[in-house]
Amino acid sequence: MQLVLVWMAATFDVDVQGPAWQVEALRSTIVSDLTGDQLKPAARGELHVAIALDGGTLRYVLTRDGTAPVRGQVALGSVDRRALAGVLKDELHRLVPHEAAAADVDIPAPRASVGAVAALALLAAILLVPIVLARRRMRATGRLVAAIAGILVAAITIATAGDTIAEASGSVFVLGGLAWGGALAVCIPIAFPSLAGLHRVEHRELGVILRSWVLLALQRTLWVALWLGAIGAALWLAGDLLDLPPLVTFGVIAPLVVLIARLVWRALVEVVAARLDATLVENDQWHTQVHGYLVGYLRRANLDVDEDLLARMRFLAGKEPDRVLVYGGGLTHTRVVIGKAMLENALAPYGRPHDYAMPRVSTLHWTHWNAGLVMPTASDEVLASRADRDPKTSEIASAEAAEHERIALGEPPTLTGIIEPTAFDPRTSYRPDEDPLWLDWDPGEEHDGTDAGDKDFLFGVLVGAVGIAQRHEDRAATFALAFDHLPESRLKRFRRVAAPFRAIATRLADLHAVLGGARHHLAQYLGWQLWHREDLVTARAYVPQLEARSRAVLAALDKDADDSALHHRLRRLRRFIDPRTIVKRSQRQRLAIAFAVLAACAAVAALAVQAALYHSTYEERHHRDGKRS
Repeated sequence: MQLVLVWMAATFDVDVQGPAWQVEALRSTIVSDLTGDQLKPAARGELHVAIALDGGTLRYVLTRDGTAPVRGQVALGSVDRRALAGVLKDELHRLVPHEAAAADVDIPAPRASVGAVAALALLAAILLVPIVLARRRMRATGRLVAAIAGILVAAITIATAGDTIAEASGSVFVLGGLAWGGALAVCIPIAFPSLAGLHRVEHRELGVILRSWVLLALQRTLWVALWLGAIGAALWLAGDLLDLPPLVTFGVIAPLVVLIARLVWRALVEVVAARLDATLVENDQWHTQVHGYLVGYLRRANLDVDEDLLARMRFLAGKEPDRVLVYGGGLTHTRVVIGKAMLENALAPYGRPHDYAMPRVSTLHWTHWNAGLVMPTASDEVLASRADRDPKTSEIASAEAAEHERIALGEPPTLTGIIEPTAFDPRTSYRPDEDPLWLDWDPGEEHDGTDAGDKDFLFGVLVGAVGIAQRHEDRAATFALAFDHLPESRLKRFRRVAAPFRAIATRLADLHAVLGGARHHLAQYLGWQLWHREDLVTARAYVPQLEARSRAVLAALDKDADDSALHHRLRRLRRFIDPRTIVKRSQRQRLAIAFAVLAACAAVAALAVQAALYHSTYEERHHRDGKRS
């Protein structure tokens, strides 16, 4: 493939002969139409344009010193002004002095040298590492085998038909361009993570959220740059050893190596995630229930449900009671491992009519869940199945819905509420948004997969986990968890280095819960982790109840003087719960803000000074160009 680079730049002058009343007008028009990046008007230019008007014909002679003149004529009635300028420009460009530099970038015929064979063998060995470590078939196995087969085909082609590659160099560079497109497409989401739910942000919260996102984007961009720099340095050395042109090395080979490195990374994530499952996961029987809980809460809050993302996630019960872990991703499922005790507290306390971790015998009909009625059954009566509890599929439900409609305790409802005995409700005033009976689920509502007894704090955990999967943080978390299980002596230094990066990722995960409509749910989760107080959590509450419980959590935080990571997270969440919160910045933060303001002012001042100094130069050039024209 031959690339020719041509630089064209010249000055020209115009001489028009004809009727006096047409000469000046035509000269001004020709000068204006011919002026461009390559042609500049001058009193005495390198190119000379002589035009003569003879009736209805325009005759022109184009000359340059040292070359033969170009003559022609144009019928004025047959062309317009633009067409005439195009004809003259085409002829002038042929006379413009230019410098043509031809760079021969043809791919040299590859030879089956020892270095080439070693490089291909090294790539194949890297692709084999995940397969050897897994010792079983993985989701990535097919892609790894296909990549190894591609390397084998390349080796055979080099050995048998190297001249063919040199002849088809254009097609090879097209393949390199497509590979670069794929490499950039996979690197951009890593460097610039998604920020879902930004359209729901409050104006007073926008600055905090964008600042945290910028910090995370800078951190991840730095990591991507370091990885790409390491790959580029290795390819530079390999290209020198194999005598490959740099354009071939970085135009064709580099993007393919980036894609191979990404494939190996995702395969290793799958291998490590499978090993972590054996250590961290107790059972996988909770996925359906947690998935239904999450989808139901999203729909109740009128939030979008990303079915494709949820299909790539698995919700599992973990062995550690109060810990939530998110890892996996890539070619395998993202695991969200939640302590079994936490799941049982949030979804299935003993006696609830759910078939969760194990089938439980229940004699409570689904239409009576919220009425609190216990229906006696005979010893030989058929127990209600799971299908009978589903309002959409249950035949019993459709037949008995009207009969078993929930009726509140006490007197029938009135226009101002429900009158109940003071033994049940000592309040003397009635507010519907504070009455649990008013807010409880009703058999007439659409079944959404949740129950009136489901705890709200789990929703904050799940929204944060979905954000981790959307930002692809689950893959790096897989290796971080694997490092956590190494001996403490080896991890001490690594944890010190990784702590600031983890803090930034955790902060953005909390902000994702804020944008995802789960700020109050997250506050309850953090409060539960700190104090394990049942009075600080709610069960499928509505917004007024959630806000009231969040204020109670903040009140408990004010009484607690501890300084743990959970306390810091809850204090950062305060500004998103209580709009009256006054943000107190540390001395380091104030110094950083002051330095940023001073740097911005210095930059503006420098630009103003530069503009003032350049003004005289601009005026001089403008005056000189005006004289030439």
